[in-house]
Amino acid sequence: TTAIIGSDGRFDPAIVFSLNKNGNPRLAIRNVADYSEQIVHTFSKVNVATGDRVHLAVSIDLEAKKIYCYVNGELQQTRNISAEFEPFEEKHNAVIGGDHRNGNATYFTGTIESVAVWSDVRTAEEIAADCKNGITVSDEKLMVAYNFLKCPEHFLNDLSANGNNLQHIALWQDKEDASPVG
Repeated sequence: TTAIIGSDGRFDPAIVFSLNKNGNPRLAIRNVADYSEQIVHTFSKVNVATGDRVHLAVSIDLEAKKIYCYVNGELQQTRNISAEFEPFEEKHNAVIGGDHRNGNATYFTGTIESVAVWSDVRTAEEIAADCKNGITVSDEKLMVAYNFLKCPEHFLNDLSANGNNLQHIALWQDKEDASPVG
């Protein structure tokens, strides 16, 4: 599985949005500090690993107990939320993209142009409009928004009004950058 957005707290409650090896979007919700109660929702009817540019959106509706997956502004699959989800406070930094950490053989190799997170349930109409026109950064419910196409080398400003800026931290070293140990 390759992370698109998640938490760097490996043993605390977290939500991780990722793609599995078949290109299926996957949402893992872990309410507890270990993996014993991890709830995984895989959108098995959706494959975004096609080589084409894709606008991917997932909307969670706790009241309706549904999770919706949209590709290019159109609803592709709905999953039922099978267990109670208790909101929690995130204790760790958000992580966008995968990494080359030891043991992660399936790191993300695609391109992420932008990421946005809202505090409300996005409707089909809002997602279609976001896909067609881009997001409205003045939306009060927009928690964070990043455009990686306008990214300086190590720092990225949050486009929302919340100031959740992003810093690039490399957790690995490429072979061509390594020098022999003396």
